[in-house]
Amino acid sequence: MTKWVDRPHFSSAGTYLGADPAGAWVGTRAGTAQRRADATFEAECDKVTLLPDAAWRATFYAAGFRIQTYVDITTRPVWDGSTVTAVDLDYDVVRMAAGQVVVVDADEFAVNRTLLDYPADVVRLAQESCAWVHETLRAGAPPFDGGHEPWLDLLRDTVPG
Repeated sequence: MTKWVDRPHFSSAGTYLGADPAGAWVGTRAGTAQRRADATFEAECDKVTLLPDAAWRATFYAAGFRIQTYVDITTRPVWDGSTVTAVDLDYDVVRMAAGQVVVVDADEFAVNRTLLDYPADVVRLAQESCAWVHETLRAGAPPFDGGHEPWLDLLRDTVPG
């Protein structure tokens, strides 16, 4: 993940688990190194990330973690071999373990769309994607309906922890 236009933001290694109609699934075991532009840390729990052909990516965390689902609103993902990149467009939609669904960083999006001069089509896509993800996540509709569970099981069964 980068920030607009090409500033470093976040990177993590993961294991490609497969694909289904929702998109490609990548798993990360607890303890895996992850990097932000300013820090390195370890994944706190097992998680799987859905990479659809859409302007967002969703990470589903193992039961017991404080967050159930974290969706980054992004540009469409670009695959280059085993590497996937996308630009993080600030908005995030989060379902907490207790069930509440919130949009975060809308203020950051509002500032950056002007400061960084996001093109109008990028702004529109980010706003539409955020609204769709928020509504769909709140409704518990696919792909936010538990379809990630078999992928978490596959991660635990195939990748050493």
